[in-house]
Amino acid sequence: MTGEETEYLLERCKNQDRKAQKLIYESLYGFVFSIARRYCKSTEESKECTNDIFFKIFDKIDSYLPGTHFKAWASKIAVRTAIDRYRTEIKKTQLITSQEIPEQSMRMDFQILDKIEIEEKIKLIQKLSPAYRTVFNLYVFEQYTHEEIAALLNISEGTSKSNLAKARQQLKQLFTQFSFID
Repeated sequence: MTGEETEYLLERCKNQDRKAQKLIYESLYGFVFSIARRYCKSTEESKECTNDIFFKIFDKIDSYLPGTHFKAWASKIAVRTAIDRYRTEIKKTQLITSQEIPEQSMRMDFQILDKIEIEEKIKLIQKLSPAYRTVFNLYVFEQYTHEEIAALLNISEGTSKSNLAKARQQLKQLFTQFSFID
């Protein structure tokens, strides 16, 4: 779909045109679902989250500015919706806290991740606790800083750093356990 076609459909979506909404949904579903899968613990939860994301996209479509990159705008809504879902889940469980762990000078080396297929990566990330998974996704995939993560999740920077370190540790254990590395 070209940019002009997308803009035309988005204008129709602003007028609650169901056919246009369906076309936007179908064209973006895979992209939005891939974001939801990184944050959710199961495929079923990812589907529910994806539906929530599209609900918000269409609900907030009037705030989209024509001429800006729609996919980037939708991506922000997707991440925020996944984080809202995380916050709801955290209310049900206790947030894991720990003493501050100094941030490593460089981001994690993902040579190990390059050795496995995307489906296995997602399944392993989904095995992390909600707190670890959310911080890991925000830091690694979304490139947020610990300061930004702390503000977004209402946790301390130390907790963000600790959860990232523990997520990395758990992922290394999972990689070894499932014999994905040599």
